[in-house]
Amino acid sequence: MLPSRVLMTDAEAEAVRRSFARRQIGVLVLSAFTLGGFVLAVSISQWTLLLRVAFGVLAAAGVVGAILIWRCPRCGESFGQDWLVTQCPHCFAELTKGKQAR
Repeated sequence: MLPSRVLMTDAEAEAVRRSFARRQIGVLVLSAFTLGGFVLAVSISQWTLLLRVAFGVLAAAGVVGAILIWRCPRCGESFGQDWLVTQCPHCFAELTKGKQAR
């Protein structure tokens, strides 16, 4: 049976939380740019070949970027589709500020 939490030093826990916060901001910025690009592409009435290619590149960049960014800063495993994660499902590291078992 796996432990419910991983014991980390205070310095490591703080570094993990800072890295997770940066990753959250990165995913939010990437999502905002992707959504803005989609809205812009849809608002243009003429679908030229260049616009279709740009739309495909934007979609691919959004997906690949999210896959590369949305990972646990401690173990490197992907969080998958869980956007409200507070604890890594793989290494059980606490990713947000909270009580840590000692």
